[in-house]
Amino acid sequence: YPCVQMAAAAAKKIQHTVLFKFPECEASGEAAMQAVVSKFNTLPGIAASFGGYGTAALSKAELLAALDFGDKSDGFTHCLLVVADDAGSLETYLHHDFHLVEWMDVVKPYGQGIVVFDSELRVDLLAGALLHVVVAKLDADVSPDLAPVNALPGVTASFAPHLGTAFLETVAWPDKTFGFTHILTLVADDVTALRGYLHSPEHLQLGAALKDIMDHRVVHDSHLAISSNS
Repeated sequence: YPCVQMAAAAAKKIQHTVLFKFPECEASGEAAMQAVVSKFNTLPGIAASFGGYGTAALSKAELLAALDFGDKSDGFTHCLLVVADDAGSLETYLHHDFHLVEWMDVVKPYGQGIVVFDSELRVDLLAGALLHVVVAKLDADVSPDLAPVNALPGVTASFAPHLGTAFLETVAWPDKTFGFTHILTLVADDVTALRGYLHSPEHLQLGAALKDIMDHRVVHDSHLAISSNS
């Protein structure tokens, strides 16, 4: 990975996206996880949001029906989004007892899969909005033109590569990307805005631009609990 990614990470906030497979997680387990996430938000330079597939009002099945869109989650049920002011803040979070002890204790009984992806934060976050993330395995490093997508009503999107092995060495954390190379992060004002994007020609054009170099992708939609300035 180019050194320029390291320099960029030093200048911008870091988006630490973690997808989990918790197929048997009950309400009490998710409540315990949310309690630990609240502790994450007391750490300096850290803002964290956690939720299952769906919105505050809609279950996964209800959301997919409202979006009129197929399930492309590949079994991933929950998303933890951690925004760190810098690499030092992320390293502190990763190695803090809130994460290594308390978080691991509450997720261990349910975990059946994970993907961890570190990238630059390139999109403004808005608490109460929908977070639509797509992690993809691409055969080439590309920068698709998102201007047409960002011209759509109620959505803002970004596309970024993984920060690379040198960054992971900086924060002393193992590679858990499992081959995923890029992430699309889209913030939608509401279900109507996300549906509009998913069924737009702009979405189809973006998919067509990546189709020939994409081996696999995972899509997850969840409620966003933090803003960029949290």
